[in-house]
Amino acid sequence: MAHPSNAPMKDSATPNLLSTLKAVGPAIGAATAFEVAAKTYFGTKGFFGLVIPIASAVGLLITSAYLFLAKVRLDKKKSQKTPRFSDGVRVVGLTGAVLFTALVFLRVWNARPNAIHGETYEAGFFCDAASGLPIGDANVVVLSRGGRPMSSSQDLDSRGFFYAELDKWSFLPGSIQVFGKNCKVSEPVDIESGGKNLCSASRDADNPASLAIHQWRVKCQ
Repeated sequence: MAHPSNAPMKDSATPNLLSTLKAVGPAIGAATAFEVAAKTYFGTKGFFGLVIPIASAVGLLITSAYLFLAKVRLDKKKSQKTPRFSDGVRVVGLTGAVLFTALVFLRVWNARPNAIHGETYEAGFFCDAASGLPIGDANVVVLSRGGRPMSSSQDLDSRGFFYAELDKWSFLPGSIQVFGKNCKVSEPVDIESGGKNLCSASRDADNPASLAIHQWRVKCQ
């Protein structure tokens, strides 16, 4: 019978999958919980709505990179180090690092200044959601994705039409605030909610073909 001291010993310096999950699971959970909690507290709009997703993605990227790059010295007398985690765990870490790197770049790109492939103007029609008639006696201000005004106040004409030049050093345009005496719109209108053939006044409008025009139907209060 072989002596117990001659039996092969399992390398305790290389954590198995369960111990790895115990080590990095809290970090992944913390990054996810941070984004959910921060969005709940600060909201999804404005400056924090841009920064929070970036910070969360960076946290997940760091965790994934740690799984792939972390090393440990098995012999204190030697300078050579070996990967801390098994090959399978390192593959998961590398895959996650690639995916989260792309996610970080995507979220940073969404937070870029308007000067970088942004819009120089915003133009369109506003009409009442119930009747489809133009909203009169009102003005609008374009807000950036950071929640700040990025245009001067523009009056809606008799057709409910406006044209606003945008500040190139603000964040990308995100919404439009409508201020009207007869039609009060409390929440900013998401620019992406606009469409075509929504307002009847636009059908008879003579606008340049080169002008990108949107239309929004809003519910007056």
